[in-house]
This record gives sequence, C-alpha cells and structure tokens, in this order.
Amino acid sequence: MTLNIGDKIGKLTILCIEKEIINRQHRIYCLCRCECGNEKRIRMDSITRKNGVRSCGCLAREKSKERNSTHKMTHSITYQSWQSMRNRCNNPQNPSYNNYGGIGITICERWNNFENFLLDMGERPSKEYTLDRINVNGDYEPCNCRWATQLEQQNNKRNNKTLTCYGETHTVSEWARILGIKDSIIYTRIRRNKTPEQCLSIVDNRKFHFK
Repeated sequence: MTLNIGDKIGKLTILCIEKEIINRQHRIYCLCRCECGNEKRIRMDSITRKNGVRSCGCLAREKSKERNSTHKMTHSITYQSWQSMRNRCNNPQNPSYNNYGGIGITICERWNNFENFLLDMGERPSKEYTLDRINVNGDYEPCNCRWATQLEQQNNKRNNKTLTCYGETHTVSEWARILGIKDSIIYTRIRRNKTPEQCLSIVDNRKFHFK
C-alpha cells in the first residue's frame, strides 16, 4: 500500500511525505492532520500495515472510554494481557514486536474487541498465568490460545528442544526440573554433541528413578 499527499486513512489526512536516513536505514514519515484537528508526524509503515495507526491517538482514547463504560475492566490483569497482546503484534515500537508482529503473528479480527476476547478466554486466573499460543507459530485466536503458567509457556517455546532418555521424552526445561540441574548445563552438553544419557547425567552420580 502506497500513500500519497491528500489520501485519507481512518481519521488521518496526509499533508506531507518526508524521507529520512537513520542509522543507514531509509524511513518514510507522513505529516497527518486528524479529524480532531491535531497534526502528527507518523511513520508510513505504521499507517499502511494491517490494523495500523488511524488517528492521532484520539480514536484509541474514544474506544478506551467506550470500553471502560461497558466492561469496567480497564485496570484488570485480563485487560492488561489483552493490551499487551495488541502491542506485541501491532506496535513496531514495542520491544517484543520483532518476535510477534514483525514475523507475521496477527490477532483475529474478533479480538480487536475486548469484550469478545473476555467472552472467549474468560478472566485471567491470576498473575501467575499469561496468554499463551498453543501453536507458537500460529496467530492469536480462540482456538489457539490459553491461560498458561510460566513453566507451561517455557515448554512451549519455538526453540525448546526435546530429549528422549530412560524411556521418556521431555523438553530440556522439563528434564532440568526433574533432575534438579540447570537447563543451561543440558544445552551446553547438547552443543558438544553428547549423547542424551551424557546430556542428562548428574555430576554426583545420584540415582533417579522415573515412573
């Protein structure tokens, strides 16, 4: 999608288009006038991407006010999780964007509305739980999300390796918890091409029995 002067996107009208070179990277900015009267300079790719910027910020404030008047959960941990999900996928300035929106992870249209997200997921059980995608390469949508503990999320990472030993298969994180050794030690042994038995060996030769 290419923008030109005079184009209208959401509540924004493009007044001027400027190119800049920052750290040898070419970036294009648009000077926009919002329907509310404010003018704001915004990166073009923030406007052209899916679910991109559509106002100077007044639209988000209006929607937030509307949501708060209906579900009364703006300050809840469930709402915080929903907002964090949206920032990871939609905001290039978010520190986690490169691992989510930056690699194509999106949010289903239904979950652009917090009430729908709450209806599908229910309230976040506690601060011990966070929003987890069952298929780590899939999008945020009802059939692919759950509330999970930190350990469950750790075992569900894209780069989590499994080892089969003693007749059982577990992730490195699970083996570390079972054996009482650091997962960094196991990963170091894997990089040194050790056998599964060597990777999971205990320094003091204690015996471990598995059910």
